[in-house]
Amino acid sequence: MRARLFATVLLTVVAAAGAKAKEDTTSTRKRSGYVFIPALYYTPETESAGGAVVMFYFRPKSSPDDVKPSTITPTLIFTQREQVIVDLGASIYFDDGRYWLTAGVSFQRYPDKFWGIGPDTNEEAEEDFTPRTFAVGGTLRRSLREGLSVGASYEFSNDEITEVQEDGDLATGMVDGSAGAVVSGVGLAVSWDTRDNTFYATRGSFHQASVRWFGSALGSDYDYVAFNADVRKYVALGPRTVLALQGVYAGVDGTAPFRLLPQFGGPSLVRGYWAGRYRDNHTAVGQVDLRVKIGWHVGAIAFGSVGNVAPRLDAFRSETIRATGGFGVRYFFNETEGVSARADFAFGGNAMGPYIYINEAF
Repeated sequence: MRARLFATVLLTVVAAAGAKAKEDTTSTRKRSGYVFIPALYYTPETESAGGAVVMFYFRPKSSPDDVKPSTITPTLIFTQREQVIVDLGASIYFDDGRYWLTAGVSFQRYPDKFWGIGPDTNEEAEEDFTPRTFAVGGTLRRSLREGLSVGASYEFSNDEITEVQEDGDLATGMVDGSAGAVVSGVGLAVSWDTRDNTFYATRGSFHQASVRWFGSALGSDYDYVAFNADVRKYVALGPRTVLALQGVYAGVDGTAPFRLLPQFGGPSLVRGYWAGRYRDNHTAVGQVDLRVKIGWHVGAIAFGSVGNVAPRLDAFRSETIRATGGFGVRYFFNETEGVSARADFAFGGNAMGPYIYINEAF
């Protein structure tokens, strides 16, 4: 999931920046082409990571020149922690952009860490495990009006746990999904987007909510409903300064495998904690970034985050709130589009930076 997030972000960056750079060298936009880009990043969960992305882009001959290009993108990534990610993604526009299909198929071998479930798990409970996952899914969206879209999705994953720590909780088989899991589900989503820029917004909002149903009728080993809400606001404090705010909630009703429980951590959601350090049936996160463009393609940021998990909505406790903060620098490859590489240094959690990644956390 985390690696696919990177591949998805990179796909979008290349589509907006790389393809645009190729096209702008001619008087008319190219109808098709490809872009090759090395994938290089660093997070505490992966350590150094590298690979390659190839993006093939195209527009139907009958479509206007300003229609977003459809893309097909294979990705291959290896990490210092011996993780392997193979991904094939597609982003296809229909009817002059009114319909948008995103789909993908991926395989991952992703050695990871587990501390148990709940808001009070001990650092000493850390254990290693290795999942091997095959996943496929897609979402079809329809634009209803400027900024508003709705969509329907399907997702399937087969998760095998190939290695566990002998003295760990996963070895007991008492944790849901510790022996692997097949999940299959359908979902609905709605989004409202008034940002002035997708990659580096200076004003506007982005709000998204979704619900997904997983059950045996669809071939799933587990029956549950997953809810997600993501609310963002961007405020320009000056010509070069932006205040970015984000609130996230995720929850499940029913029994979900432990790897798919709501959680926080990683390069985008409460930087400074290992992705999945805390997980439970419900999670809530709040984040704030103060972003400044210095000039000469360089920017800086100060950020803070809080996160919490709970087994029930009425069981969130103030004493289990986890907080992190930090600072970072940016290099903008394309200042017009806001495409950047970032290096964030986070403090306060169990996986203090750096995070060297693509684009802003939100």
